[in-house]
Amino acid sequence: MSPAQFTSDGLYLMMLDADLQSVTLWSTETHQPIVKIEKKGDYNIKAAAVHHSNNLVKIAFSDCRDTTIFTFDTASLQLSKVSTTVCQKNSVG
Repeated sequence: MSPAQFTSDGLYLMMLDADLQSVTLWSTETHQPIVKIEKKGDYNIKAAAVHHSNNLVKIAFSDCRDTTIFTFDTASLQLSKVSTTVCQKNSVG
């Protein structure tokens, strides 16, 4: 297993777990996990990114075959997958 990797935007830290099949979003203020997303499929996650604005946290990760994008609303604690919408709007897939 390779060591865990992380990316941060200052307020949130997203950690690529050592299994390379899941990412966990952490709060840098409380040092607590907020949400964990497990990937489906055979390929390991190769790249991940996190960005927030207002109450929305955007989470993206890719296994170099497919890119998956989520938004997480910190106020309502709702996680939404937006990859399909992004691909359709940009005529991809």
